[in-house]
Amino acid sequence: MLVKAMRQCYICLDNIDKSNITVEHIFLNSIGGRLKSSELICKKCNSKLGEEIDCCLSDDLNYLSCSLNIIRQRGDPQPIIGKDSNNVIWKILPGGKPEIGKPELKITDRNNGKACTSIKSRSEKEARNILNGLKNRYK
Repeated sequence: MLVKAMRQCYICLDNIDKSNITVEHIFLNSIGGRLKSSELICKKCNSKLGEEIDCCLSDDLNYLSCSLNIIRQRGDPQPIIGKDSNNVIWKILPGGKPEIGKPELKITDRNNGKACTSIKSRSEKEARNILNGLKNRYK
């Protein structure tokens, strides 16, 4: 005769049943973890671990996950946002590609009365749109 063993939470030692069963990722989903189990910990402990430990570890590993473009079971890799020494906002996109956070336009007046324009954009199309806007504004 086979007797099914009662599953216990490894953390609080409560019995795991229909009322408190949950699916726990063995490796974090944010780093590509697909292996999971519903026989390790209870719902309360899974929530507590997620809030106190998993989220911090996921944040710490976000740079690596984003740079390597790790595919997640749910949700997309998150870009990393920062500023350079000139306070320009940049994003590191999944796969490690840098992208300026938002377009930047600088117009400086030279002594001879002519303006000097500097544009930083995410794409050539975006730069053209900015130039067309300037052309309409300064006929």
